[in-house]
Amino acid sequence: MKLEIKNAICGYGSKTVIKGISVKVKSGEILCLLGPNGVGKTTFFKTILGFLKLQGGEIILDGENIRNWSKKRLAKAIGYVPQAHTPPFPFSVLDVVIMGRSAHLGTFASPSKNDVAIAEESLETLGISFLKNKIYTEISGGERQMVLIARALTQQPHILIMDEPTSNLDFGNQIRVLERINSLVKKGMGVIMTTHFPDHTFLCPSKVALMQKNNIFNVGDVNDVVTEENLKSAYPWYMKIYPKIKTVSVPFDKEVNIEELIKSKPDVVVLWSGKEELQKKIEKLGIPVIIIYYDTPEELKKSVTLMGNLLGDKETKKAAEFCSYYDSNIKRITEKTSSISADNKVKVYYSAESPLSTDGNNSIVTSWIEMSGGINLAAQNGITGMSQNVPMEDVVKWNPDVIVVRDAPNKDAILKDVRFKDINAVKNNKIYINPKGVNVWCARSGDEALQVLWAAKILHPDMFEDIDMNKEVKEFYKTYYSYDVSNEELEDIMNPKK
Repeated sequence: MKLEIKNAICGYGSKTVIKGISVKVKSGEILCLLGPNGVGKTTFFKTILGFLKLQGGEIILDGENIRNWSKKRLAKAIGYVPQAHTPPFPFSVLDVVIMGRSAHLGTFASPSKNDVAIAEESLETLGISFLKNKIYTEISGGERQMVLIARALTQQPHILIMDEPTSNLDFGNQIRVLERINSLVKKGMGVIMTTHFPDHTFLCPSKVALMQKNNIFNVGDVNDVVTEENLKSAYPWYMKIYPKIKTVSVPFDKEVNIEELIKSKPDVVVLWSGKEELQKKIEKLGIPVIIIYYDTPEELKKSVTLMGNLLGDKETKKAAEFCSYYDSNIKRITEKTSSISADNKVKVYYSAESPLSTDGNNSIVTSWIEMSGGINLAAQNGITGMSQNVPMEDVVKWNPDVIVVRDAPNKDAILKDVRFKDINAVKNNKIYINPKGVNVWCARSGDEALQVLWAAKILHPDMFEDIDMNKEVKEFYKTYYSYDVSNEELEDIMNPKK
């Protein structure tokens, strides 16, 4: 079985997001679409799945053009694993997985014993049968992602489409999900998956399509595509901040090889949380192991402090300076915003992967919105977690004063979509693209220290007219990245185009 995309042109309505993409994948292969946020990976997937109309080109499955296939027929041939999913009702894991059989059922038909058996087999294939009677919303993020893969398997598809299947997972759960994907491919499944992490392409070795500026500029074997030169082009900040990275030893590029690890003679191994078994193996070798994890400002500062202490006196001092700077920014803003009455707080809608994808409670997005004198409407209305899809009618009902989009294409899509036209933020031209430097500021990264300043200034400009973001950015990058940002680079950071 082979899926082939020829010169695909994809977008929203009359807005073209990506143009001229040509890739193919067959049974027993993984194709990784690698690229930074905002280059059109999710738009491309939505077009393959029939959620968006193909503007041009062809999509061929085993020699047949699927452009005019019904969604039901598509669902039988191509399975889909979204970035994240939270149902409105407390379904059991088995119920969620059985939902994957919908395309095989008649109208108002109930799942048969055979459908239930197929769902249970999918859970068994992924090694998560023990979860079947648990409530889906009460299991961990990594377990939920496994359940979504199981749901897609019950469709009995020929090809699996996975939109950042490790999105919002800690490193340990990322590895577990990628290992399951590899096992499915070894059994003959064809997989197309997106990621913005270059290391994932080595963990799922097959073909890689490197995306930049809404197109594919290189496709081939991982070792040929994921090179220093190509990554510098796809990730413009990759080599700017730390050019010495090209000389760093890489003793292995897939699973951790204990023998090669010993040969590299590390003083310490740093692991993301969730790798307890690997931690035990390494500690048995007499090598110290440090575990880090952060999902809040406080956890981020703790991790920076830990790494500073680990690396030496100079780095310890720099880490302390960073934490002090982060704290001072929060204090600088909250000293004023804490006195804002509820009626005067700005109602904010945050757009993540797409116009109708958002972050709610238990996310760093809610933290910086609230510290900046705003209300995260998604959180206020019961949305929990990251990358949650919301109905258009809810966004209209919430009627945000301000919309912050993570990626530039989302702003264009919102402005082109007539359903948004009566929302206050659209009528008053208050749609803002979040700054993006080494990483997008609104996510978990060092640049997060700047986010609260920027957010406060756009939500309450009169209150924070003294903040000079251009000056703040240049000083921050000079102090903490030892990099002098040019005026051109500053413009790219503050007004990203992708």
